[in-house]
Amino acid sequence: MKNINQITIRFLITIVFAGVAGCGQRATAREVLFQEPAMSEVRAEAKTSKEDSKQAANERKSARAETLGSFNRSRFELFGGFKYTRPSAQPVNNLSGVEGDVTLRVKRWLSLRAEIGAGSGSKDKIDFHRQTLMFGPQFTLYSNHNMRAFAVALVGLVHDSSRFNFVPARHSSAGACVWTLGGGLDLRLSNHISFRVFQIMPNLFPGEWQNDGAITSGLIFHFAGKSLRH
Repeated sequence: MKNINQITIRFLITIVFAGVAGCGQRATAREVLFQEPAMSEVRAEAKTSKEDSKQAANERKSARAETLGSFNRSRFELFGGFKYTRPSAQPVNNLSGVEGDVTLRVKRWLSLRAEIGAGSGSKDKIDFHRQTLMFGPQFTLYSNHNMRAFAVALVGLVHDSSRFNFVPARHSSAGACVWTLGGGLDLRLSNHISFRVFQIMPNLFPGEWQNDGAITSGLIFHFAGKSLRH
C-alpha cells in the first residue's frame, strides 16, 4: 500500500511539473507571437525614416544644384551701371554716363535684351551728348555657379547732340542706325544679385566701321528664378 501511495505521489508531481513546463512554453510562444509584429513595425519605421532622410537629402542636393548649378536660372534680369564711351569721329572723345537694360531669357544660352544708355562730355567749350536705344540677342558662351561669359549683338538708334559755346553759340544734332557687337563677364554675388565686371561694345555704323568703344560695369538683379533645360 505504501508503494502505491509513493507511485501515486510521484505521478502527480510529474503531472504538475509537466503542466508548469507546458504553460511556460505556451507563454514563451505567445511572447514571440506578440514580439515579432512589433519588431517588424520597428524595422519598417526605421526603413521608412531612412528613406525619408535620403529623399530629403536628395531634394536639398537638387535644390542646391538648381540654385547654383547654372548661372542662367533667372527668367528676367535688370542691369544698371556706369558706362564709358570713347567716340572716334566726334569733337569730344571721352563720355561718361549710365546704361540700363532688361533681359528676358528664352533658353539657357539665349536671351533677348533691350538697352538704353546716355553719356556726355566736354572739351574746349564743346558739350557733347549721346543717347542710345538698342535691341538684340545675348548669347551665353560659358557659365557655372560663379560666373558667366557672354556675347551680344544689338541694333538700334544713336542720337548725338553738340553745343559749341563760342560767340555766337551753335548747336547741332544727328541720329543714325547703329550695330554693336561685343561681350562681357558677370560674377555671381548671391542668388538675386550679380556683378558685371565688364562689357565691351564697339559700334558699327552702316557702311563705316568706327572705333566707338564702350565699356560698361554695374549690378544685375535676377527675378523669377527658373532653370531652363533647353
